[in-house]
Amino acid sequence: MGKGLVQTISRMALMAFLGLAIVGPGAGAQTEAAGKFSLAFDARWGGMALGPGEYTFSVEEFRILRVQQGQKELGVVLLQSYDGVKGRNEDASLICIRHDGACAVRVLTTPDVGTFYFAVPKDERILVAKQPELLQRVAIQMAGK
Repeated sequence: MGKGLVQTISRMALMAFLGLAIVGPGAGAQTEAAGKFSLAFDARWGGMALGPGEYTFSVEEFRILRVQQGQKELGVVLLQSYDGVKGRNEDASLICIRHDGACAVRVLTTPDVGTFYFAVPKDERILVAKQPELLQRVAIQMAGK
């Protein structure tokens, strides 16, 4: 085998491993935070489109968030950043940014764990930069509370 082929195969194996580590089922992953929330409007959270309804979520190992509706897993969102200061927020909530009639979830605040930040979807970054941001807060109920 040529050196280039070996490097290509090695890169592909590494990408497959990382993909499974990030998006694979959460077997053995430590859950840092979990809870439920109710949306009264449409919202985007990472690559997911969420309609009005009841949802549950879990944050695993401070890197990914899983969203479910009933027993169905809707998808995962990678955390952009995490602020581990506890007690800064009195209430657990989602902070959504509204623009052009669309809504994107940007922040998950928890009093006991800290604050989780999520990226704005790529197609909405230019819109956010051109318009004022309107914030909407959605109360969440943390698991075990």
